[in-house]
Amino acid sequence: MAPLLQDALFAGSGEVVESCARPRAELSGSACALQYPLRVRDHSGSSRDVLVLGTLFATSGAAAAFAAETLAPLAEAAAARRTAVSRTFGVIDGLDLAASVFPLSAALPTLVRACDTTRMAEVMQGLFQRPVGVCDVELVAFRRTRGCVLRYRLDLADHPVVYGKIGYRARSGDVHGALHQLSRTVPRNRRAISYPQMLGDVAELELTLWGELKGVRPDPGDGPALDAMIVAATDVAAALHTSGVSSGDPRTLVDELGRAREAVDSMAPYAPELAQWLRECVDGVARDAASRESRQAALAHGDLTPSQLLLHDGAVSVLDFDKLCQAEPALDLGRFAAYLRFALAKRGRVEPRASADAFLGAYAAAGGRDVAPADVDLYARAYLVRMAARSWLQLKPARLGVALDALRHL
Repeated sequence: MAPLLQDALFAGSGEVVESCARPRAELSGSACALQYPLRVRDHSGSSRDVLVLGTLFATSGAAAAFAAETLAPLAEAAAARRTAVSRTFGVIDGLDLAASVFPLSAALPTLVRACDTTRMAEVMQGLFQRPVGVCDVELVAFRRTRGCVLRYRLDLADHPVVYGKIGYRARSGDVHGALHQLSRTVPRNRRAISYPQMLGDVAELELTLWGELKGVRPDPGDGPALDAMIVAATDVAAALHTSGVSSGDPRTLVDELGRAREAVDSMAPYAPELAQWLRECVDGVARDAASRESRQAALAHGDLTPSQLLLHDGAVSVLDFDKLCQAEPALDLGRFAAYLRFALAKRGRVEPRASADAFLGAYAAAGGRDVAPADVDLYARAYLVRMAARSWLQLKPARLGVALDALRHL
């Protein structure tokens, strides 16, 4: 891909693609989204990292049409605003691939402006009510269907780093209100828990700005590290579920099974036999849940996984409340339990009952709500089905294999 992307995006620019790492991929319908990490050298000999966003089409000529109808207007708008963007887009006809240089994105059209330091200096000045310089804009995460996270480095002593999230604005009001209430509550377990601070909301850019939280993500390894991660997660879950905060839309096991089925349906055209087996797993969860009574809903994180936690000097910080909802506690616990089982299966350890007992024991010790272990298992099974299907769609065979191992032993 390096020479093909060189010709499509950098020919005549004086820049040379030195290397192209393995891309991230995600199948969606009749197209596949790709992210190519490049190392590019300029005429002075200096090198820089460049992310290329690609869309691979199944139909001949679709890439050229996409580039002309979607990418070209975005590039023209950026040029009209004199926004600094590299050679922005091109087409590799032999592959029916349309490619653009980050931050030019068809999925997130405001991203170019959100990455412009001059425009963002104006935004930050309005936010902090004083002169602000934006020293750098760094990409933290780019998810074509779920948004983008940026890190802004500012010349402010009290706010040297601000995070920006694009594509998540729909829930910003609910999230802000819930986090404000949570910051005023004292958890039953008395553990220090920090929540994100929303600094501002820029509607025209579909951008929310957040303060920085301290800590590092836990390593779901073995022994003390694993125990510390479980205790942190269950402390957070118990604090949320007993907070009494009422915010977010309701979510049920039926909703989670629907999300799992949707992911399986997306991969079915490519792997029908595996899709059929995963459908049977979903149907099995539905049968097992048919006679149970749902528990009372509470405030739930909605996406409680190890990557949402930061540990720092005995305290824990929680990230990303974009999927905040009202749900029975088993939703959060099942989500985390699925990732816990995945982490153990990845290390060749399949101890479903022992792991589940330890996890729920820690949740009870943290002062959490009454939860039936069978309910947690139901949510965990639904999440593992979705994880397996999405691993296939993202062309990650190793991750798929681990998810299937965890699912078989649950």
